[in-house]
Amino acid sequence: MGIVFLQAPCAASAAIDGWVAAALWRTARRGGHCLRYQASESLDALVDLLRGRMCASSDLVLLNPGDLSAAPNRTLRSIRDALDLLPVPYIEIHAHSGELLDLDLRSSRQPLATIAIGGDVDAACRIAMGVAIRYLSLRDGRDAPAHTLNVPE
Repeated sequence: MGIVFLQAPCAASAAIDGWVAAALWRTARRGGHCLRYQASESLDALVDLLRGRMCASSDLVLLNPGDLSAAPNRTLRSIRDALDLLPVPYIEIHAHSGELLDLDLRSSRQPLATIAIGGDVDAACRIAMGVAIRYLSLRDGRDAPAHTLNVPE
């Protein structure tokens, strides 16, 4: 079972570092899942990833769309449309609550969860991974490993 983590272009403070990526990968493996991480170079590239085979063949998508406040409406609509067509559940991750997707631009398919920890994207990612593993375990009728609910790594 696969979890895909998509990272939009963002400020350094909103990006995850190698240590956190490795911790997420280990957590996914302990939960019986593989994790594929993909950073996009642009919002248009993010839309392509959302519409691509990697997401379609996954079990769940973790999405860090970054700060979209300056994105043109055309791009926001493209992101919304891609999320509407996403065949798997997704979890939004944000570094700040001010980055949450505008409700008018939200997909008709709401995220499984939206996680925003003010100024701590690493903690938001770890919590999102715990939610993802627990959701997939319950969906598949398995007990979620107890460690998936622990934030510190």
